[in-house]
Amino acid sequence: MAELIGEVGAGGAGEGGMGDDSSYKLRYDTPPIPRRVDISISRKEIPGNLRHIKDSLVKFELLINEVGEVIEAKIVESTGYDEIDALLLEKMYTSWYRPAKLRGESVKAWIVVGYGYRVDR
Repeated sequence: MAELIGEVGAGGAGEGGMGDDSSYKLRYDTPPIPRRVDISISRKEIPGNLRHIKDSLVKFELLINEVGEVIEAKIVESTGYDEIDALLLEKMYTSWYRPAKLRGESVKAWIVVGYGYRVDR
């Protein structure tokens, strides 16, 4: 089962601007806050040659829309195992956040988050 190890960044104080296009800046007063994050992985989901891995960390850049859905996700710090990274990345799209706010209105925002996970035994 995956466990949240904490938000490692929120795009700066009031402005999130991840991605390749540096002109793509999203402003907010309050960053997105995790509501439901489930990146648990069962042993049977992991290829046999990687079942020896017990715990690992991974960092993502996430674009959260105005209703709290993850609409874009990128790995910025890998577990070191492509198959596990792909599983975790897929699961990030099922996460929900409280959306970022700008003057009380929900807005899109990029954030960087780090998660630790343990493989269910």
